[in-house]
Amino acid sequence: LAAKACVIVQDEHFGVEPHASAAARVAKTGAPVWLVDTACTVPSRTCGSSALVGGNAGFLRATAAARKRVLAAPDTAPAPPLPHATPPAPSWHVDRPRRIDCSL
Repeated sequence: LAAKACVIVQDEHFGVEPHASAAARVAKTGAPVWLVDTACTVPSRTCGSSALVGGNAGFLRATAAARKRVLAAPDTAPAPPLPHATPPAPSWHVDRPRRIDCSL
C-alpha cells in the first residue's frame, strides 16, 4: 500500500526504536516519506545536535529558551473556529453515478 502512495506522513521518531526502523522500512518502498513532529513547538531542525541527545528530557533542556520565546509570542492565541459549512467542491471534482455496477 505504501508503494502506491503519493506521499507518506509519519510522526517524527527522533531515532527511537521501533519507530525508526518502521520509518526506514516505509522509505524503502520508494514513496516520499515526510517525518512530522506533531507535537512541535520548536522544530528539531532549528536546533543544534546537542538537542538530539538525551531523549525527550535532553530536547526539552536544550530548547527551553526557544520554547519560552515561542510560547510568549502574541500570535500564539488559537485561531477562531471555522464556520461549520461544507466547502465548495474542488475544480477537479467529478460526480460519480449514484449506483456503480460491480458485477463481473
